[in-house]
Amino acid sequence: FLWQAQNERFVMIKKKQRSFYLAMTQASEEVIINQIKQVSLPKWLTARIKDIWIMQSKLEKMHPKKVDDLLQNPRFRMAYDFLLLRSQSINPELEDVAKFWTKAQQ
Repeated sequence: FLWQAQNERFVMIKKKQRSFYLAMTQASEEVIINQIKQVSLPKWLTARIKDIWIMQSKLEKMHPKKVDDLLQNPRFRMAYDFLLLRSQSINPELEDVAKFWTKAQQ
């Protein structure tokens, strides 16, 4: 599961006082580059993976003012589905966040 590797790398980079976005971008790049050494991934797919990973933090924050913007994002459904998978497997503490976004879509 690449998310775990990306998240661990993000935490390490973030400790160096980098901005959230730069740390997330660098961690994503490093993990994907390491994965490409093992398995060929098309650029369109790696771009989607990065988008989904970056959106995870936005979904976790649940800012009421940004709900509509996130719901309108063309990548929202992919990011939401990934959030659901995380809440049902590796991050059960995200169950309330997943419920929030499920209700927001109704």
